[in-house]
Amino acid sequence: MRQHRRGSVSESFVCDDQELVHGNQVLEWSVVGYDSNLRFGQSDHSFDNIWNSLDRVFEEREAVEETQEGIAGYLIHWTR
Repeated sequence: MRQHRRGSVSESFVCDDQELVHGNQVLEWSVVGYDSNLRFGQSDHSFDNIWNSLDRVFEEREAVEETQEGIAGYLIHWTR
């Protein structure tokens, strides 16, 4: 019997000279004690950790602010 898995597929939005970095990778690089092997119940996925990690990842302030604005936009859209 064939098992069905839910999911989605989308075309890549990353340009040829770019690399997609997932949020859990950013947290692993910037949050002390982050357990990247924990699949569920990850308590380090807090707004503060996500927000503050952007300062550690991006070199330019403009990139930090642009990314924070994008995240804020997702949150506002999602909560409507």
